[in-house]
Amino acid sequence: GSLRREDLLRTIDLIDPGFGSDQSTDTGGTDTGEGELSDELLTDGDPDLGTVETLVRRSVIDVEPHAGFDLNPRTSVRLSYGYQNISFDDTDEADAIQDSESHAGTVELRRELSPRDVGSLQIQRTRFEPDVSAEVDTWEGRFGLERQITERVRSRLSAGASRVETDAEETTGFLFLARIDRSTERGNLYALIERALRPSAFGEIVEFDHLVIGTYQRISERLSWSLRARASRNESSADVAFDRSQKYADVSPSLRWQLTPAWSIGTEYTYTWVDRERDADSTTRNAVSLSLTYSPPRRL
Repeated sequence: GSLRREDLLRTIDLIDPGFGSDQSTDTGGTDTGEGELSDELLTDGDPDLGTVETLVRRSVIDVEPHAGFDLNPRTSVRLSYGYQNISFDDTDEADAIQDSESHAGTVELRRELSPRDVGSLQIQRTRFEPDVSAEVDTWEGRFGLERQITERVRSRLSAGASRVETDAEETTGFLFLARIDRSTERGNLYALIERALRPSAFGEIVEFDHLVIGTYQRISERLSWSLRARASRNESSADVAFDRSQKYADVSPSLRWQLTPAWSIGTEYTYTWVDRERDADSTTRNAVSLSLTYSPPRRL
């Protein structure tokens, strides 16, 4: 599980890119994923970024217990339950932002197709419960393929369908994800494009298109730099009274100095562009941040 506190004008990644991902994606090849992170942390698929022009604090609690077992040496099943609680501070009534809870159950079947390929089938049901708006139920089904292309290059593809159910209507849609990661001697490069369903701060389920490319590289044992560029578009998945669709893009170069194995200091510049459907003009923002990060040593 995790607890995050952030604001909707930007996110602060309090993570050390030197740690590996907790999510196993072993496809039978040699693992050279230095600096590899989970999809959520690495790509920040967040439809609420830039939705308001004032500083709104957001607290997020994520809990995801899971269990897995092998059907045979090449086939496994993973069951998981996800709970998410989102609350906001310093909100204005005019923003129409509301707290929410989400409950998700997922079943995933994985099979090793070859020493380099793993296929998967995933089914997920989610109930989204905003404080004010009506509850929303979603169903998602995806077929996926992970491939270890070379010792340093890994790809992941998935595609499927979704169904969104409210008291007033039911809608269907198409979902996909394509990602490629390449590790280097000093870091990694990554690119991802996806269409997904996401809960929003306005009590809606939105259709979220997202593109991100970036790199993390070590200059020396203590000094590293990174660059990330993101672009996204979100639209309501059902008819709503107010159109809160928007387009969002940002570019973030950063530099980090490892003071000790546990402590590091970093600086980041972010340029942001937002085009909200409800506003006549687009807006831009420039920000510079300085962070001090503590990453406790991991113990087996």
